[in-house]
Amino acid sequence: MNSIDFADTLIARVAVAVVISMLLCYRSLREARDWSKTEAAGTPIDAAGTPLQQDNSPSRHT
Repeated sequence: MNSIDFADTLIARVAVAVVISMLLCYRSLREARDWSKTEAAGTPIDAAGTPLQQDNSPSRHT
């Protein structure tokens, strides 16, 4: 009986850990959408490495 209870508890803890890590990953992916890169000169670039114009660079929401 103790081994069944231990196994059930272990499965529940692993399931909770998976859900928490999925939520954290989803949150960081949402935050990364607003993040923009810059080249060495400081010019904003998109994900493909193409320089962005000053007026259409992605805005950062905090």
